[in-house]
Amino acid sequence: MNTRMRVTAIPTLLAAAVTAKIATPTALFAQGEAGPFDDLGLEKLSLVVSPDGISGIPEELAAGHYLVEVSGEPMAGETSLDVTLFRLPDDMTIETMPEFDPNSPIIPEFIYEGGFPGGRNVDISQGETSSQCVLTLTAGNWTVLGQLIGRPNVPFTVTGEVLEDAPTPTATVEIMMGEMYFHITGGELMAGKNMLSLTSMGGQPHFLVMLPLPPGMTNDEFGSMFASDMMEEEASPDSEGEGEDDTPVVLVTGVQSLATTMWTEVELESGTYGLACFMPDQHVGMPHAMLGMHAVIDVP
Repeated sequence: MNTRMRVTAIPTLLAAAVTAKIATPTALFAQGEAGPFDDLGLEKLSLVVSPDGISGIPEELAAGHYLVEVSGEPMAGETSLDVTLFRLPDDMTIETMPEFDPNSPIIPEFIYEGGFPGGRNVDISQGETSSQCVLTLTAGNWTVLGQLIGRPNVPFTVTGEVLEDAPTPTATVEIMMGEMYFHITGGELMAGKNMLSLTSMGGQPHFLVMLPLPPGMTNDEFGSMFASDMMEEEASPDSEGEGEDDTPVVLVTGVQSLATTMWTEVELESGTYGLACFMPDQHVGMPHAMLGMHAVIDVP
């Protein structure tokens, strides 16, 4: 199960789903069925991805919590729809944002200095056609980093303050992540639908990849996979993708910066799951999972 190749050998800051046969397209919730966030009364941002760009972001928004829905059409070869929202560092605009190569292994410093609110990918490879999450947008100059996936950047501005009494989803499971850990701080992951709150308390950005593991796998064994994958890639750099199986990734969230919380729903079966972050480390460049940011959980 060549996890590192599947999730990190892609344009920087993007987490892709594993290579798998495309199933009959389905949404995360059935047509006509109430979504898990509908009763919150939050403003909805319907972001539509096409090969030419990403639409659905107004030029100006008020600071606050938003229900973000992603849907659309992938480009050739894409196995997921990825929408990366990014608050530019103070005093930076889209016009002054440095140019960078999205395929370069080197992440420019300003990426670590800005802000990411989170998000959720649409796993096209597993038949998903849309995703939903709740996240918070704060005042500043923002952009949809379409450049990372070969689409034009989409700038927008957020003004004002987030209301303290703004509604948020009621989480059944609370997960905190930072350098270099995942901790479940409230509730317990169970078979069925789980409403996750995911909070980043790290000085560096992080995101969550959740994937099924063989029963009984330990965290040490899970961690050793990343080292072995690195050695395989260094030994055979042109063999990426050969011999991969069809193990699905259950969840890939968007990148989050310090003191951000996002909410999303995930449906699980009983079994063993791995949590990992593949954000390149700001100082040494290695994926955080290879520096110990991984965990194994059993779902009853």
